[in-house]
Amino acid sequence: MEEIEKNSAPLTVPLVPLRDVVIYPHMVTSLDIGREGSVAAVRRATKNDRYLAMIMQRDAAQNHPAMAHLYREGSVVKIKQLLQLPGGMVRILVEGISRIHLLDLREEDGCLMADIEDVQEKKGDPVLAETYRREIIKEFMEWTQHAKQNLSEEAMEQLHATEDPGETADFIASQLMIQPGVKQEILQLASVEKRLKKVKQLLDVEMEICSLEEKINSEVRVNMEKEQRDYYLRQKIKAIHHQLGDTGSPDEEADSYRAKLKALELPKEQSEKIEREISRLASMPPMMAESAVIRNYLDWIFDLPWHQESKDNL
Repeated sequence: MEEIEKNSAPLTVPLVPLRDVVIYPHMVTSLDIGREGSVAAVRRATKNDRYLAMIMQRDAAQNHPAMAHLYREGSVVKIKQLLQLPGGMVRILVEGISRIHLLDLREEDGCLMADIEDVQEKKGDPVLAETYRREIIKEFMEWTQHAKQNLSEEAMEQLHATEDPGETADFIASQLMIQPGVKQEILQLASVEKRLKKVKQLLDVEMEICSLEEKINSEVRVNMEKEQRDYYLRQKIKAIHHQLGDTGSPDEEADSYRAKLKALELPKEQSEKIEREISRLASMPPMMAESAVIRNYLDWIFDLPWHQESKDNL
């Protein structure tokens, strides 16, 4: 077998099916492995050259996936570290090596063995790819600020140290808050140009979401501030009335009139007209001359015998 630096892997390797996780080439990540067959695959790999195939399941709920339950594209990884956990589980640190295509799958000695072939990238126009690379880095950095996604120092160093456009697209895709199925779509793109375009489209959508979230948060904040200000002013008015010895605030007086209005059960047109006058009264300072006029009007209205009838002798 050729050395890892040449991005080569054996044609047959143990396989670990993944649930809602996509591993890209050059990606370093930690995984907890618990299923018996997957643990067996890890142990078999560590006894040999430490290479594993990792492919996401189409259905995460499937406990014993066969070939029909797996995507055809995945990654071959190399185990960097292994830690034994309680309950028979293991934690492994892996580094993605290259994209692979699954040819066949079989079970041997309690684990899945995969026949794979390496997927060669289609580089395309290098100038166009570099243009895309610079653009998605710029937009990605803007997104991290708007979405408040703080990258680790190691991740920042990896992003800026990477000059390969395809690797840059993979790295950014791994950091975006997108569905596993979308990440799988990116993994399946051997064309670097198509991969860069896809990541650019995803970044555009994420930036639009950030913009809408900021707009919504701003509107909520303004409404909250207005409600808090109104509440403060109402409390202030109540305190002033209390200091002046007033027995009731405009709100309390308006509520009293509204209770009387509700009890009358008047037709809609007349009820709405009286409600407008009550609202005007509630918005006026109690000492205004016009408030006294409205108050007298409302008292007169409610003193009328609305539902009483008399027999006239004609």
